[in-house]
Amino acid sequence: MTQSKPATIHDVARHLSLSTATVRRALSDNGSIRPETRERVMEAVEQLGYKPSIIASSLASGHSNLIGVIVPKVWDSVFGIMVSAVAREAHKRRYNIILCETNLELGLEKEFVDMVYGRRVEGVIIAPYAPRNMNNGAYTHLIDLEASGVPVVVMGTNTLNDSLTRVLVDNTTDGRGVTRHLIDCGHKRIGVFHSGLEEWNIAYRERLSGYKQALEESGLDYDESLVIQTQTTLASDHLDSENIIEDYLSRKDSPSAIFLLYDYLVFNLLKVAASMSMRVPQNLAIASIDNTRMSAHVQPSLTTLQQANLEVGARSAEMLFEKIGANENGLGETAPITELIPGHLIVRESCGARAEG
Repeated sequence: MTQSKPATIHDVARHLSLSTATVRRALSDNGSIRPETRERVMEAVEQLGYKPSIIASSLASGHSNLIGVIVPKVWDSVFGIMVSAVAREAHKRRYNIILCETNLELGLEKEFVDMVYGRRVEGVIIAPYAPRNMNNGAYTHLIDLEASGVPVVVMGTNTLNDSLTRVLVDNTTDGRGVTRHLIDCGHKRIGVFHSGLEEWNIAYRERLSGYKQALEESGLDYDESLVIQTQTTLASDHLDSENIIEDYLSRKDSPSAIFLLYDYLVFNLLKVAASMSMRVPQNLAIASIDNTRMSAHVQPSLTTLQQANLEVGARSAEMLFEKIGANENGLGETAPITELIPGHLIVRESCGARAEG
């Protein structure tokens, strides 16, 4: 049995005794088409089973209704939340997204930029790879993409490059907020645990900057000896980490509170504190940043700051569509701006303060 050929736009036009141009305008929801004509076209499309070609439609209208979204890890809780927010904003505007995962490979990121450009996307939202050498021209492919007429918004990753529009979590304000909370709880010696403050690790350096700001605002001195690296990655040597923490907490001048630059540093800290018969929060208060899923389930539950990942994703999409709209209206390129969005603190048991609500 032979399969019938799929219906074409010419079949729809012949069926209705209309020109193909009229059918195209009806399918693109052109305002110059009378409502009753568009209704007839849509009924014929359904009756004949015609499926418009997305590529052909974009070539005819100049609109693909596609945006590219490029992130390091799709499964990552931070970028996953951001992508979800972008997708919702795109759906509101009847846009689809092409989602790409770079796995922190700069070469792959550049390939994806070329690919989405070839797919005629109307804009790109990207959380770019942050290389260790920030001065090696790693972002020229994004600057060139925007120069070619495709709007670009950097989402969540601080590129240290103000020639691109960026929407970022406000790590400095967030670090200041956590520290300020511990100070308000009565602590004057507050330690910091981190997993590396290399030049390329911008987020943690910004959080530490916020910590320093809060100390200065409160008239407290910054003591570099209170800031220590307890591990490098989740797969680091836990025994070494525990020894570092035990030596730190055994000091005569050990702090009464610890600010963790991210949640997962809490596990070894709680383990060592328990082995030293230190009670949290009675003998040692703890607060962190990230609000990962486990933070509410450790004992005691972790006071932590929820960063504005959802808001950053939504705002990145809004700003991209503003740039797309400016292009459509002949307004040309908009000046690049940077928007920082702070998070909010979630008070739980580990800091010793009473949780609100």
